[in-house]
Parts: sequence; C-alpha cells; structure tokens
Amino acid sequence: MNLNGDGVEADSNIGYNATFGYQKPMGGAGAYWGMEFGLGSRGFKADEMKCIAHNIQYSPFTFGWKIGVADNLSIDPHLGVFASYDYTSKMKESGELAQKRLDNLSFPSMYRVDHEECLNNGGQECK
Repeated sequence: MNLNGDGVEADSNIGYNATFGYQKPMGGAGAYWGMEFGLGSRGFKADEMKCIAHNIQYSPFTFGWKIGVADNLSIDPHLGVFASYDYTSKMKESGELAQKRLDNLSFPSMYRVDHEECLNNGGQECK
C-alpha cells in the first residue's frame, strides 16, 4: 500500500496486531458488548529510510454483532472507541543521506543545517 499526499511518497511496512478481549452477550440474537487490550506495530518505508513503531492499544468499550457463517465460524463486525500509545520505535537509513548524517557526527564541534551550512563554536557560518 502506498501512502501519498502533501509531497510525501511512502510505502507501508508490514506490522502485527494482537488483541485480547472480553465479550458479554446482550440477549440471544448475537449482539454483545466488551472491551479489548492489544499490542501492535505500524511503520513506513520511504526512499532509503525504514521506520517501525510498536504500540499498546486499549478499547474501554466495544459493541458488536456475531453473524454465524458455519457451526464454528462467525463474522464479527464491531464498533468502539480505542486509544493507542507508541512506546518504542526504530528508524534505519542507508545510502547517501545516511552517510551525510554520519559525517555530521564525526565533527562534534559543529552543528550542520541542511547538510550545506554549518555553525562552528564561535557562531560563524561556513560552507
């Protein structure tokens, strides 16, 4: 899946989503309410950069309807409110941009801006 818009072109990164929930039936027609807790990840790939973030998901209430398809198989559309918190992430870069960033780290007395201009300890611009 490509994510495009506002000058950004990126591909999605494969992630996971594992959810554990509680469902309490409401009557005998298949309706239920419940709550869920889950762990997941999301990310993107753009040019020579990859990013992945891991998150915690919590849904305090969910309403759904179980629709039986076979004896041991149901379709389960549900609707609810959830919160998600990213607790860690990882970014990898390769190629020319990554090398420029490494070059910037090799001169600890300088701060580089836009990979062209730099400020030395005296605050003077150089190129």
